[in-house]
Amino acid sequence: MSCVLWWVRDDLRLHDNQCLSGLQHGDRLLPVAIWPTATPPVEIDCVPLGFPRSHTRRLAFRQQGLLALREQLRARGSDLLLLEGEARVQLAELAALVGAELLRCSHATGSEEVAEQAALQRMLAPLGLRSQIIWQHTLVPPDALPFAPDALPRVFTTFRTQLEKVWHGSPALPTPAQLPELPTLPSEYWAQSEALAANPIPPAAADPRSAFPFAAGERAALARLDQYVFQRRALGHYKETRNGLLGHDYSSKFSPWLAQGSLSARQIHAAVRDYERQFGSNASTYWLVFELLWRDFFEFTAARHGPALYWRGGIQRKTRAWRHALSDFQRWCQGETGDDFVDAGLRELATSGYLSNRARQNVASFLVHELGIDWRWGAAWFEHHLLDYAPASNYGNWQYIAGVGNDPRPLRRFDTQAQAQRYDASGSYRAQWLDAAWQSSLG
Repeated sequence: MSCVLWWVRDDLRLHDNQCLSGLQHGDRLLPVAIWPTATPPVEIDCVPLGFPRSHTRRLAFRQQGLLALREQLRARGSDLLLLEGEARVQLAELAALVGAELLRCSHATGSEEVAEQAALQRMLAPLGLRSQIIWQHTLVPPDALPFAPDALPRVFTTFRTQLEKVWHGSPALPTPAQLPELPTLPSEYWAQSEALAANPIPPAAADPRSAFPFAAGERAALARLDQYVFQRRALGHYKETRNGLLGHDYSSKFSPWLAQGSLSARQIHAAVRDYERQFGSNASTYWLVFELLWRDFFEFTAARHGPALYWRGGIQRKTRAWRHALSDFQRWCQGETGDDFVDAGLRELATSGYLSNRARQNVASFLVHELGIDWRWGAAWFEHHLLDYAPASNYGNWQYIAGVGNDPRPLRRFDTQAQAQRYDASGSYRAQWLDAAWQSSLG
């Protein structure tokens, strides 16, 4: 019999969770998470940008995901202990208190997160506590890659074509029917946990225009997976609609749950294969897996390059004279650039915490190529707002647009006027997010 601490990070689920596998009868399991609180203000190269790292909407979504996981655990006779403070200090104290022999957690690819888990391992080692850092946030496991991590291709197409020759899927783990008992813990710990859970950040008022009206948590994620893939069969035309701007079903909307780990990439892949067995495969079923591989590519790139994910020159170490004009940046943030397509996207982001991939590319291109402003400022603004924020995808995509990352092209500039004509010819998207004066100009 052993006692295991499960440090819940970005794996807020019971399905397909390797942290819960291999536990023996008689073991004790203590799930524990650090309760998210206000984040420090953003400062880049000693320039304060005027906003914290996380908007309260994003913090609230994280808290809601943790509370949803707690409900799932309680339904199986377990619980989730919520703590405040520095993870390594809290977890080390807790491990000694309950006599834990093993700590399990999911691997993270952001350099700060990697440093946090390394510091925790150093603190736990003298206590005789083993730790397992489990890579489980990608569709493809690292040991299935046809190349060494330090030989990762710089271009996605090379990564994908080499991978598709050798990898054909990894099965998702089932949800455990039951979980080990909790270890004995002083009652004040559970009382403090209850106090935190009883006072979450109130969720933002729902905006009927939002493309992401869904709740946090595993149940909501699995319900959306079933709805999108099987009930509405929207998967069957994903490739044709994925560049949409309005509505709930132009894309899957899986990304916020993927970012929190409430939904695993392997569970999505299993659903796609199930759909194909029932209804047949087509370009759209392939394309959803294609997008999951893009996500993996950014994750493996971040793991290889570490802190270069956040460098001004990116993973290419390029030198460019960026502008650091706060007034122009603030107008961009507020959706007051004068480009109506860009402004509509930025207002949607600030209002809802969500933005389509097509709109993200356009607003990012405008900041980088029209205003010439440091791409890291835009990445930080996205990090502040996005419910689906993940370090690798966010900063990797921004580097891609800025020409300092994985893009083989020297310049990826979007003509926002042409994009508006192509993807919002009727003006419906701009009418939805811009003010009445602009709407009246449509006639």
